[in-house]
Amino acid sequence: MRGAWAVWKRESRYYFSSPTAYVLIAVFLIIADLAFLYMFNYYTVQSGQFGRFAGNPPFDFTPNWIMEVLFDFLGTVILIVLPFITMRLLAEERRQGTDELLLTSPTSILDIILGKYFAAITLVAVMLGLTVYMPILLDRYSEIAWRPVLMGYMGLFLMGAAFVAMGLFISSLTESQIVAGLVTFGLLLGLWLVSGMGDIIGRVMDIFAPGVSSAAESGLKYISLNDHLSQFLKGVLDTRDLLFYISASFFGIFLAHRSIESTRWR
Repeated sequence: MRGAWAVWKRESRYYFSSPTAYVLIAVFLIIADLAFLYMFNYYTVQSGQFGRFAGNPPFDFTPNWIMEVLFDFLGTVILIVLPFITMRLLAEERRQGTDELLLTSPTSILDIILGKYFAAITLVAVMLGLTVYMPILLDRYSEIAWRPVLMGYMGLFLMGAAFVAMGLFISSLTESQIVAGLVTFGLLLGLWLVSGMGDIIGRVMDIFAPGVSSAAESGLKYISLNDHLSQFLKGVLDTRDLLFYISASFFGIFLAHRSIESTRWR
């Protein structure tokens, strides 16, 4: 694993010695801050109205609601931002011709891939870690339950790790960073929206093949990245969701390894 550690240090040094990481982090934090302020303001206004008219909210309207909705929104932001991180991981090596040096070095292919993968998810962890002040401020305003918050961070990180693995694989297929970024975004967006597609397909198949519709709908919902995140945001640790994100990460790394290995043999 010393080879992976060396690659991780090189990639991390690249991120934080160039404007790339700082621009992405700044954009992420600005969007997150604006969303947090908007939801906090909405919560205070609505809470005042419910208290004034002695009414009950139609759902669990507590300070934790702010973080749950914010995390759900940040999942979408991560989906948009991560292709900019992953698009250069292996595509740039191909474009510059340095991939041949990596492949002929004593460092194994797996170490190269893991080093780049861990460097990218380190950046994801930094981005998420810089938002921790939000629940802390919220807790000072009104006491919150920390388990759903911590689970929400865990879910976002695991989802981001799965995103990175998929982007790493796409980046291994081309030398164009733009192509890698666009294809990664399209893939992630499709897996994000597949749950809604499952509902539509299920209704259509109810008409033509009622016995098959539920199985097809369940299958599409299972591969939905968004559906698995929702349980974490509620503070529920379901092993199925945990295994899904871990399996997706391993699968992306495996495909990237096979892609680079095939390049070596060619």
